[in-house]
Formats: sequence, structure tokens, C-alpha cells
Amino acid sequence: MTKKAIIIGATSGIGRALAVELHQRGYTVGATGRRTERLDELAEMLGDRIHTIFMDVAEPQKALKQLDT
Repeated sequence: MTKKAIIIGATSGIGRALAVELHQRGYTVGATGRRTERLDELAEMLGDRIHTIFMDVAEPQKALKQLDT
């Protein structure tokens, strides 16, 4: 079974470190954050098994609407 994790706020700090750590442990990681350039850097650094999307949880209605797409 494939191990999967979703990290909200993966563009810096603990969120980014957690995304990297879980990826190194073999997880497929879904990463969200407000800074798309940092999400792009994370995806480039990790390569495979990383999926990124912009999400700003400070705007909950927009964040929830993204889940429907």
C-alpha cells in the first residue's frame, strides 16, 4: 500500500520540513501553501511523489471551493 500525506502550509518551516521528511520515508506527498514559487521549488527538489497546489486557508471559502475541483 502506498503511504500518502497531505501537508497544509508546506512552503516553509515545520510544514516544509515535514514534507521533505515524509517524502524521504517513501510517502507520496500532497503539499499546499500560499507561495507558489516555494511550492515549485519543493516539487523540483523532491522530484517524484510530490503534488502541489496553491491554497490559502486564511480564506476558507475559497479553500473549500478548491476541493470541489
